[in-house]
Amino acid sequence: MIMRNFFTRLPIRWKMISIVLFSASVALILANIGIFEFMSTQTKQYVIQELTVLARIAGNRSNAALVFNDVKVAGENLQSLRTREIVTDACMYDKNGQLFARYNRTQEDNLCAPEVFLDDFHSRSRKVHEFIYINGHHGLALDTVIKLNGTTTTGYLLLYAKLDNLNEIQNLYIRNAIMYSLLALGLVTLIVLYVQRAITVPIYTLSHLATQVSKKADFTLRAKKTSEDETGELTERFNFMLERIQTQDENLKQQHHKMEILITELDYQATHDSLTGLYNRTGFESHVREVIRHMIPGEINLLCYTDLDQFKVVNDSCGHFVGDKLLCRIAQVMSDVFSIDAQICRMGGDEFVVLLSKHNVSEGCKKVEFFLNQLKQMDFRWAGQRYHISASTGVVVIDHQSDFTESLMQADGACYKAKAAGRNRLIVYDKSNADIVKLRSDIVMLDLLRRAQSENNFYLVSQPIFHCTSLERPWSCEVLLRLRNTSGDYISPGDFLPLAEHFNLMPDIDKWVVKTVFEYVASDNQNLLYFINLSGMSIANADIGMYIIDQAKKLNIDCKRICFEITETISIGEIDTAIALIRMLREHGFKFALDDFGTGYSTIDYLRSLPVDYVKLDGSLIQNIISDPISRSFINAINDISHLANLKTIAEHVSSELIYDSIRDIGIDNCQGYWLGKPEPISESIRNNNDIQN
Repeated sequence: MIMRNFFTRLPIRWKMISIVLFSASVALILANIGIFEFMSTQTKQYVIQELTVLARIAGNRSNAALVFNDVKVAGENLQSLRTREIVTDACMYDKNGQLFARYNRTQEDNLCAPEVFLDDFHSRSRKVHEFIYINGHHGLALDTVIKLNGTTTTGYLLLYAKLDNLNEIQNLYIRNAIMYSLLALGLVTLIVLYVQRAITVPIYTLSHLATQVSKKADFTLRAKKTSEDETGELTERFNFMLERIQTQDENLKQQHHKMEILITELDYQATHDSLTGLYNRTGFESHVREVIRHMIPGEINLLCYTDLDQFKVVNDSCGHFVGDKLLCRIAQVMSDVFSIDAQICRMGGDEFVVLLSKHNVSEGCKKVEFFLNQLKQMDFRWAGQRYHISASTGVVVIDHQSDFTESLMQADGACYKAKAAGRNRLIVYDKSNADIVKLRSDIVMLDLLRRAQSENNFYLVSQPIFHCTSLERPWSCEVLLRLRNTSGDYISPGDFLPLAEHFNLMPDIDKWVVKTVFEYVASDNQNLLYFINLSGMSIANADIGMYIIDQAKKLNIDCKRICFEITETISIGEIDTAIALIRMLREHGFKFALDDFGTGYSTIDYLRSLPVDYVKLDGSLIQNIISDPISRSFINAINDISHLANLKTIAEHVSSELIYDSIRDIGIDNCQGYWLGKPEPISESIRNNNDIQN
């Protein structure tokens, strides 16, 4: 395991060198071993063959000596072996196994001792034996039977030969083999070092290039092709991969750049007014809160809330296009006057807020008064007519402990006070003023409104609506919104709805009402028609229609059981938007009623142009029907015209039997009021209606 881990960490060139050298070494070792064994075997065979020939010659020569017992001749025959250095000793025995003659070069007498000759000489399994001399020399012994004419045994001959020369030759071979093997390995190493470069250099080049690309993220680098083999193909593919990555990287950089531009644009759009380019409410609030967070004790800034005077006259008489041009001109004037040390915001409509940084009250008021004077002198003309523009401004001092929302409401309150004082003037917020009590209560109310949905402080009540021809049971009801304070006490709608409209909270509140009523309708098995009020802000909200449709589909309610009320004045101010909304929702089965009709600025002609189903006569007219003949005649006329337009009429604020009799005599279709039924929590109203029908 250790060797494998070590080998895996080696560079590829050393892996190649190690593999080749190891293989070459194993091959050389095996080859030398084979050659050594072959040489040893062949040398022994040569010695044995020579001993065999010498033994045959000596035996043939000694046959006669053995037969005639001539020891001298036998000894001379053995001494003739002295010329052959390979023979070291020779022992001749007669046919009885007794030593007959000997030749001794090693001076070792024991080699021819009688015990060497065994009685079972003829039964030996081998004629040649390897042995070790007493002095440690290695040798061979050859046993030979001496026969006369090849048949009669006359004696025995034992020849000895030392193999020391063979060992010396073997040792010399081993030394030479080691030397030449090392030389061969050295040569192989040089060849491998040279050859491996052709393989490893391109790989190392690619590896180095990959490292540089990774460190520098520079995909323009390329590897140089140095061969036409697989490494060359690998280089081409690597370069092709870099080209693709470079292309993708360039595309990603372009997309990233476009995304940064888009994010910048979206961030700008989220924090700036699309018409004037000034801060919007979100961006301005974020900036002011950041400024307040970094203010130090003793440092003051001024928050100036400006509302244009009579801007609605220009907007209504000349159209929104001209109104937008006027707003852009005013924004430019404000930028020219305040741009150096101020942040300017268009809050919405014709309302602007300016943050004057590090100004005392006197300096700030002088700058605001200069702006109001510049605005008054501005020459704005359209269609040959000059329009006089003025504004009212409220100023409040903020420090490091100020709260943005509270300060904005204080400046707004001072602005309204300036309008009430005659317009075209500046008023500094003074917390000792009696109007501040009202302003502070508005701040508390605004906070309560912002938390009402999450804390379940809103609840709904319903007031029954009857046919004037029958008061047995209501056929519909109007859903009304109520609010509890933190103590659980009831708050009048007149105390919180104007504030909710002023701070643009009504769209969210209306959506809550719609969702809550739809949930009740989905669980109500009665055939009641529910009237729901929609504020002017919700009508101007582009997504209110789709929200209503989505909620109806989600809860699977019958759209014909819902009638939305829009006020007469709101519908006229947003006539095009109101008509589009009514038509879209009527296609899904929803009904519409024109609420508070008879007290606004609209004409009877709107009863024909607005696609509504019901006309609800304003309660102030209904309450005067007994004492005021003009009101009675006006109600009578509205009722007749509504019927001619195929619209049903509903009288509100029916507070007595006399009023009920009067509207019934006139022919008004439906009625509602405290005399007929007071508002009740919607769940109780549903339960009571169920009891009535049961």
